[in-house]
Amino acid sequence: MSHYWLLALVFLLCVGTGTSEVTIKTLFTLLTGNGECSDDYVNLMDDYLTDVSSLASAFDAAIEDATDNPEQQDGWVARALFKSWFGIVLDENGEATSETEAQWQTVKDINTKLKSFMAGSGVAAPQTPPELLCDGSGFARYAWDASVEKWDAETKEYYIYTIDDEEPELSDIYGYDADLVPYLLENNHNYYAVKAGASDNNICVAQTGAATLYGQAFSGQAETIKTYLANPVHMPAISPLILMCPATLAQTSLDNIIEQSVDFDVGVTQISALTIRARGPTTLFHEFIHLISFWTEGDGGSFTFNEDTYVTDYSYDVDQCLWMAFSEVTVDVPQEDGTTKAKTFYPKDTVRNAESYTFFALAYWYYIETGQTFYSGFLSDWDPNAGAEAETGSTKRSTRFTAHRYGHWLGRTHRRVR
Repeated sequence: MSHYWLLALVFLLCVGTGTSEVTIKTLFTLLTGNGECSDDYVNLMDDYLTDVSSLASAFDAAIEDATDNPEQQDGWVARALFKSWFGIVLDENGEATSETEAQWQTVKDINTKLKSFMAGSGVAAPQTPPELLCDGSGFARYAWDASVEKWDAETKEYYIYTIDDEEPELSDIYGYDADLVPYLLENNHNYYAVKAGASDNNICVAQTGAATLYGQAFSGQAETIKTYLANPVHMPAISPLILMCPATLAQTSLDNIIEQSVDFDVGVTQISALTIRARGPTTLFHEFIHLISFWTEGDGGSFTFNEDTYVTDYSYDVDQCLWMAFSEVTVDVPQEDGTTKAKTFYPKDTVRNAESYTFFALAYWYYIETGQTFYSGFLSDWDPNAGAEAETGSTKRSTRFTAHRYGHWLGRTHRRVR
């Protein structure tokens, strides 16, 4: 583990407290041209960043309470939430059981990276800082059999790339994936692989009948050399990218949730109601979880991408996330031909599901603010009996997937840039 992440352990998460200069502009390079980030947009994103810091602080506090104060109310509330959202069982000393030890370590690693990134003390990519795009209009869709276009910085024009008079196709250079479609981002002249089904002209604008895209994270790529027709092809490093679509630009905040909390009914209000009210901040937090999980930094400053361990999207549905942590859940995964294929996920998979982190952080933040929370997906008053019930796993759970159907983020798009 590099010194960047270790330094984060001694940093207080102070974004939004007035003691830090960390802003969207310091965390990201804002892409210009199509999708340019206006000043109003940047100011709103900075407000979101303040809320994200609150969720990240709650996430960090839950880990501390579960391990350092296991016998106090904060400790057992945190432990109950870890069990309900991640399937992690912690004993009365805050230690993970042998069955959940690996999951517990993953959650702590994600928390450490998130603290480092939010404090601006570390880098989360092979090229830093990551980039931020404000809408999807700068993406031009291509087919995998299209010829590779290269940008000429001197003439400021694209040209068809050739090797030995051959025009390599995008699939030859970037790697064909039936689930994905290549897009050229004209802001930085790099190719990104996007889930099939996005709009042809603006990936933030869904096709008829498709889910609305709110945000998306791309992992970027390290500098590499590929071979085509026995010739080396230099692949430059590309920073990770977060796209925040205009649909997130509603004036919502965590403060508004607290103001509206008097209207929330115990046992009726579901946590999805909170994510809808604070869609921008929760989307940004969700994408941050993707962003910081893509890359692992070695002792020598090198970065390794591990597609077997990065946090992806299995489900955005409240009940499905709870059942995944509790036992298992089977979801219909969309296929390229328009059909779906059933796939089952288990408690060990929850730590690789980004929305589980969003629900968890939101649930514990709400507990800190109000003394109520969402260990079963619905608003609950915390008391010793509720705590004991949650600890023993006898909490009543919905047996139907009746939660709000999430279209906030199109699934399985968080891949390496080819």
